[in-house]
Amino acid sequence: MAELSWTQPFTPTGYLLTQTPGVLAGCAANPAPAATSCAPSGLTPNTTYTWGLSASLHNWAAMATTTATTSRQFTTTTLGSITPTTGSVGDSFTAKATVTGNSGYGAPAGNATFRLYANADCSGPANFTTPDQAITGGSANGSLKPTVGTYHWQAAYTPSDAYNTASTSACSTTAITVHAAGGPPPVPPAITVSTSPVGVVASPDGKHVYVADFSVGTVSVIDTATNAVSALNVGGNPYELALSPDGKLLYVTRPYVNAVIVVNVATNTIVKSITVGTGVGDQYPYGLSMTPDGKHVYVANSRSASVSVIDTVTNTVTATISVGVTPDAVAVSPDGAHVYVTNASSNTVSVIATASNTVSATIAVAATPDAVAVSPDGKRVYVTTGAANTLTVINAVTNSVIANIPVGSNPDAVALSPDGTRVYVANSNSNTVSVIDSATNTVVMTIPVGLRPVGVAVSPDGTRVYVANESSYTVSVIAVPVMTAGVAPVATVGVTYSFTIPAANVTSFAVTTGALPAGLSLDAATGVISGTPTTAGPVTFTITGTGEYGRAALPYTIITAAT
Repeated sequence: MAELSWTQPFTPTGYLLTQTPGVLAGCAANPAPAATSCAPSGLTPNTTYTWGLSASLHNWAAMATTTATTSRQFTTTTLGSITPTTGSVGDSFTAKATVTGNSGYGAPAGNATFRLYANADCSGPANFTTPDQAITGGSANGSLKPTVGTYHWQAAYTPSDAYNTASTSACSTTAITVHAAGGPPPVPPAITVSTSPVGVVASPDGKHVYVADFSVGTVSVIDTATNAVSALNVGGNPYELALSPDGKLLYVTRPYVNAVIVVNVATNTIVKSITVGTGVGDQYPYGLSMTPDGKHVYVANSRSASVSVIDTVTNTVTATISVGVTPDAVAVSPDGAHVYVTNASSNTVSVIATASNTVSATIAVAATPDAVAVSPDGKRVYVTTGAANTLTVINAVTNSVIANIPVGSNPDAVALSPDGTRVYVANSNSNTVSVIDSATNTVVMTIPVGLRPVGVAVSPDGTRVYVANESSYTVSVIAVPVMTAGVAPVATVGVTYSFTIPAANVTSFAVTTGALPAGLSLDAATGVISGTPTTAGPVTFTITGTGEYGRAALPYTIITAAT
């Protein structure tokens, strides 16, 4: 209620103003004879009031009455301090919210609920939510213990009366980062390459890693034994790479010339330049992938909503397949039967049956699907969705989405370990790599790397992850702990025994399930099982190896023979 006003049909000697309910405030009970308005104050929101005005000349006479209902108080919820911004699993993260009203009715009463979102705009369902927190003195604090990942806070106010409106804060621009227990891993070593490294691929024998240098027209070749770098000349703006199964031929997309370049890596010579696309306008070929038998290469032409199929025997295009809008990346299933294409502007994944080179299914995914990879067993397809900051998991049998895993900001590349147990996602805006356990679809580690990581590849033995950092001009090398399923030698009761767990990049070992045979012990530093067994029979147990960048675990069985 802003103001009461009235007109004067005559000049009174006085006024009498009444208010029901409550006590009149802000207006005099006896306004001056010349008064024509006043502003009541101290009113309760969402309440109906009646004001009566009487005037006196010689006797009092009712002049007018009016009734009005005060509006509800509109509130604003604002996020304040956020502490801490970095921590580990098990740590408590806290945010403060302040709730204010805009009608002068005092501090709103009610509760605040705090939420954490993996999406930077707080869209989609919340990943973590607090119980209601009572507003005291206009503010409240909320605390959560999230799992590994990067999150943004948002607070929502719910009034406890009919006088105030609900309100929600803006999404916090400050993110919190949660690392695995023990704190963040160290920044891995990096190899300097040429300008703007983007696509990256490891050779089948693991001896070389090839990196497309987008700004200079070369492909950097890393000798994985020495980390020495040489170069292949491929022409301007190479983007993505694919190697033949024998590692002799490198296929390189060059978006600005609508072509795929075929390079003999042994002689550093261009074998052929293959024009791709529909032949009308710019094609901008970006992603490509080779079939496991090496007979065909599938190329995504982003500007023409098509995929070109190259016969590698003749190095000619034998088919052009229409897909969604802005196809970006391509992955082939391990059996070569299906090709998966991300369509960034359609928010879909096209599934191509290679037997007929036709689209057999179209799968809706979250916003801006980019990179794609298929699990080694062919049962799962992993798609980065840049606008949603998630990794989408697709059941390849049913072509349905079964999970959306929150990762870092703008995930841009994805690769799997050879055994399929780990998924590595490069987050280009977070400068991190998310490590995902494929069994649980959860992030188990977040590794800091260089600036703008946009490419990722895993060595054939799974011991190294190579990350192309476009703005650092480097390739990060992550040493992944790997254990090999070896056959333990047979032990004999009363005879000295020794067996070393086959492992790489492991700094400590532990028995995590079961127990060693009686008389044997494990050296936690070296992984050597030794001693003199005392009891005959088979014993099965699990050894877990821990390194700087994760853990690996395998079951082993030692059979002890009687003397």
